[in-house]
Amino acid sequence: MKNTIKLTIVALLLGASSLMAQNAEVYTKPLGVVKHTLKAGQFNLVGLTLHNPTLVAGSFTTVSGTTLTDSKVNFDSALTAGKTYILEITDAADPALNGTIQEITSWSGNAITTPVDLVAYGLSVGDKYQLREVATLQQIFGTPPIIKSTASVSSSDVVWVPDENGEYVKYFYKSSLIGSGSWYNVVTNTKVDGDIPIVYTDAIMVEVKPASPDVDLVLTGSVKTDDISIAVINGFNLVSSIYPVGATLQNSGIAADLKSTASPTSSDMVWLPDNSGGFVQYYYKTPLIGSPGWYNQTVGAPVSDDVVL
Repeated sequence: MKNTIKLTIVALLLGASSLMAQNAEVYTKPLGVVKHTLKAGQFNLVGLTLHNPTLVAGSFTTVSGTTLTDSKVNFDSALTAGKTYILEITDAADPALNGTIQEITSWSGNAITTPVDLVAYGLSVGDKYQLREVATLQQIFGTPPIIKSTASVSSSDVVWVPDENGEYVKYFYKSSLIGSGSWYNVVTNTKVDGDIPIVYTDAIMVEVKPASPDVDLVLTGSVKTDDISIAVINGFNLVSSIYPVGATLQNSGIAADLKSTASPTSSDMVWLPDNSGGFVQYYYKTPLIGSPGWYNQTVGAPVSDDVVL
């Protein structure tokens, strides 16, 4: 678990209905469609602002280290072996835990196993949760993908997926004159076996080659209506804005979690894409005299109008 600082992105869309099924709460969320135009000759930053539906929701009846139990749910029948799921804490006795997420790949009977001991962070019996299936590279881009694929990475578009160490794993879809194509790891030039999960809080970069055409990436899914807490490490972190509409620098709430000083050299910096392959840099300035506020470091001026994420 990345614990350097924790960004809390506040919910900007409200309203959800619930129903009871198989002794577990299942939530229905607003649905939508988002189109991203991937431009040729540049890196395209894409956030997964629509998500897979909630499959299971409930509350923990037992918590012990990395083992969390809900006696009302049989996870063996509710989840599919070999897939990755996102556990999200939605209503905890300690509000600081709300929005915390964990990747889940292991479960048995009524219990799931987390990679981090959330009990040590204050998780307790009765805290509520939900589980979503993680979207995969194959689901997002299709098979074969909508991006350009050839027999060589030099002429194929590449997807950069962040890892937990602040680095990236790069993939391209290798087409073949004989037989079917497959996703390949760029660095090792080896075929990928199985799904490639992409957690919705992580943004991805799509490197579209200059000789490739522009392409529209269309995503469908449910809308997040709850706050999300994202652990980030020192260095660069690709972070999805989570919500499809309404998010801005001001109302996202992230200023409270960033290091803020009077100088950009000692403040955390937010890089936002400018739709031309470049970025505009912002930081939350806390001056010695006067009121704090967002500052556009790229142009060297305070932010006069709120900035849409």
